[in-house]
Amino acid sequence: RWDGLDHEILIAQSYSASDDINFISHIRQYLESGKYIRYEGKPLVVVYRPNLLPDAKATVLRWRNWCRDHGIGEIHLAYVQSFEKVNPEIYGFDSAIEFPPSQFPQRKIQSKDIEGINPQFAGHIVDYHSICRRDKDYRDVGYRLFRGVTPSWDNTARRGQKGIILKNSSPEAYMKWLKSAVLASLRDPRQSEPMVFINAWNEWAEGAHLEPDNRYGYGFLEETREALLSAESMYKSQGNSKKIYRSTIHLSLNNYIQNLSKLARFIANWLFR
Repeated sequence: RWDGLDHEILIAQSYSASDDINFISHIRQYLESGKYIRYEGKPLVVVYRPNLLPDAKATVLRWRNWCRDHGIGEIHLAYVQSFEKVNPEIYGFDSAIEFPPSQFPQRKIQSKDIEGINPQFAGHIVDYHSICRRDKDYRDVGYRLFRGVTPSWDNTARRGQKGIILKNSSPEAYMKWLKSAVLASLRDPRQSEPMVFINAWNEWAEGAHLEPDNRYGYGFLEETREALLSAESMYKSQGNSKKIYRSTIHLSLNNYIQNLSKLARFIANWLFR
């Protein structure tokens, strides 16, 4: 279902052993591409909700064996912490990915204190700063965890009066959060190739987008660049030697983009000019 919930199902999803093989064989064309994202040389496969698989470990075993048997080799499996925060080993996965604002500590704001709020609003309004102050809160969780950041969030377009809104977000606050996430990832001994995930490039239905808008223009893209450069400078100034990868940031692309080469040039010009 489009909102991740179980009621009013649009198209039911069921899973079988044959579905596992059909899936992994279908994405083979992407896994073998030289442009595909890899971690430690292994194609990265991300699953949104592994807990919905009847037997996740059995599925993982089928995928790994199929890839080995068909010349792909080892794959790196990660799951998204959207509905749970558990050790990925429970499902036979290699790592987990944060998915803010889901599973993040939040300081809620009383809706009655917000001017212009619909009196029928029954969702949650959360202070953005309460979830992005992570510079002293990145702790070792006991498994490989890729950090996640969101520039903003407002999913009332999907959830209506029961949505979640992050109030007080701004490019400047986002930059500080992203910088902390990058530094924490560079310092994480479990990450030989640090990665940070941003939710999202253009998820307009949930108010999470780096894409330029009328309010901030290119602000979020400019602050993304600033966060990377600042984190790199600080990391090197402390005498660290771990290689800094320019592909540290991975964007969640939620909509179909017709011209990926144009998008790639656009991002590169703003991040690394």
